[in-house]
Amino acid sequence: MFYCLIALLTISYFLISMSLKRIVFILLVATFILNVSAQESIRTIGDSIKKHIYSNPEKAITFCHKYIKLNEEANNVSNLSMAYAAMAIAQENKGDLDSIPYYYFKRSSLFNKPVDSIVNIYFIARIYDNNYKYNKALKSYRKLLELARKQKEGYSTDYIDFAIEIIKSKVESHKAVPENVIFSLEELYEDALKAKDSKRERFTRKKLIDAYLQSNKTDKALPLVEKGIAQAKAKNNLKFMYYMLSSRAKIHVVKNNKALAIADFEDALTCANTLKNITFIKQAKYELASIAYKQEDYNKTITYLKEIENSDSKATAFQLHKNYKLFAEAYKKIGAVELSNEYFSRHSIAKEVYFKDYFNIIDKIYEITLNENVQYLKKNHQSDLEKEILEKEGEKKTKWFWAGLSFILLIIIFAITVYLKKKTRENQKRFNELMVKVKTLEENKLNKANNALTSTKVKEGTAEGIKNSQYKLDSDKVKALLDKLQKLESTNYFLRKDCSLHTTAKKLKTNTSYLSKIVNTHLEKSFSTYINELRINYAIVELKNNKRLRAYSIKAIAEEIGYKNSDAFGRYFKAETGLTPSVYIKKIQNENL
Repeated sequence: MFYCLIALLTISYFLISMSLKRIVFILLVATFILNVSAQESIRTIGDSIKKHIYSNPEKAITFCHKYIKLNEEANNVSNLSMAYAAMAIAQENKGDLDSIPYYYFKRSSLFNKPVDSIVNIYFIARIYDNNYKYNKALKSYRKLLELARKQKEGYSTDYIDFAIEIIKSKVESHKAVPENVIFSLEELYEDALKAKDSKRERFTRKKLIDAYLQSNKTDKALPLVEKGIAQAKAKNNLKFMYYMLSSRAKIHVVKNNKALAIADFEDALTCANTLKNITFIKQAKYELASIAYKQEDYNKTITYLKEIENSDSKATAFQLHKNYKLFAEAYKKIGAVELSNEYFSRHSIAKEVYFKDYFNIIDKIYEITLNENVQYLKKNHQSDLEKEILEKEGEKKTKWFWAGLSFILLIIIFAITVYLKKKTRENQKRFNELMVKVKTLEENKLNKANNALTSTKVKEGTAEGIKNSQYKLDSDKVKALLDKLQKLESTNYFLRKDCSLHTTAKKLKTNTSYLSKIVNTHLEKSFSTYINELRINYAIVELKNNKRLRAYSIKAIAEEIGYKNSDAFGRYFKAETGLTPSVYIKKIQNENL
């Protein structure tokens, strides 16, 4: 704000020489620029979403709302589609999974696609699966299965059946993925290779790796993982690279190659940090903490777990259940009994919540029904409306703030402009008067001594003053001293820096008291005022006629006419002329153009 005000003051200075119409026009333009600068551009907001979507999802959601509103006003369907997708990702990173379906449904509505599309439901199912919400994932997959059968999507139907079986095996962690599921996934992977469908190949390979790891078939999983790492490097796909490195690290853990596992998890953590994906970061750190615990490096285990605990993102009951248990075990190993008991207590609470969800899933695993998606829409739409109301209120306050600020700044600019115009007129008047004085000084330069004597005749009562003073001033002696002073003045002695009452008295062969009395009585001013007037009169004449002197700095001009510093010169010049030296020089320059 300070720099903004300085800029406005500078602009107002240049407004002085302009007409009123131009001033009004410029002020209106300035007001418009102020209001426009207060608004964020669509591109800037889009960049902010990308910046914060993984590291600070709350902030990203705020920017998403702004982005959605701006693109709705611009009717930009492409940007709106990306905005809804970004909102869904941000909600996932925040941990608010129930809001995700709403934004995928909104995205579909842009392209007149059905809300219950296979693509939408698949994304929702995947998100629930990745976040350990197996019950909701199973409901979504069951809905997918129903849609795929209606649309006779053979590939999708097969895949969904396998996805459900894999989720079942995840829920019952001791249970391996059924052999027939693995066999079918292998066939789908081979079909993708033959069809040279890279997207489908990556997709089925990922699911096959999941199935192999779940069934402890590490030797079969490793070649697929190595191939995936090579592809991820070639395409610089950090997200896919993270997944593949984590998978290879898990294989090394099973084979008890802890050093290789640590190296892979650290590389995966580097990918996660580059992506700023808090979920990935937490997963990698937990795996590193687990390995550190197995290596009996308990302090390192605790360090990783604290970093996970201090992250901003929410954790599920399943994640807390695992983290607290490892915390408690590590503290127990280093003898921190109180902390160990505290984390065992937390672990028990999280475990209770987790197993409540676990048994709920087991009970319903073969009786899956999906409620109408309208429930999602109602819940999230209401939430969206509330946020929109708050945003509108905030925008209203912001608009009033900028309007008020613009109005105040306009008043300030107007007041400063009026003041500076008035000041300019006064300076011009003083300059004109000064030019008359300069002309008089120039005309009377030759007979200056006579004019000075004439103007310093002894007034009535002077004799009485002399009589009563401690010195008896003889009129002949006075005239002789004044003549000497006049001659000394004609030599420009007053331009010397050492010119003072003492040095002048010495030069005139008299004493300081007598000289001071003569100047006070006959010239009706103090000696210092007398010298300063001579110097300033000399300066105004010389600056008018001497182009070389005008090119000097103020400090150099001050030294040229006997002042030791520019401050004293500026002060006396302003007192005598009503103008500063710089203003006087500028006006002289303008006169000579």
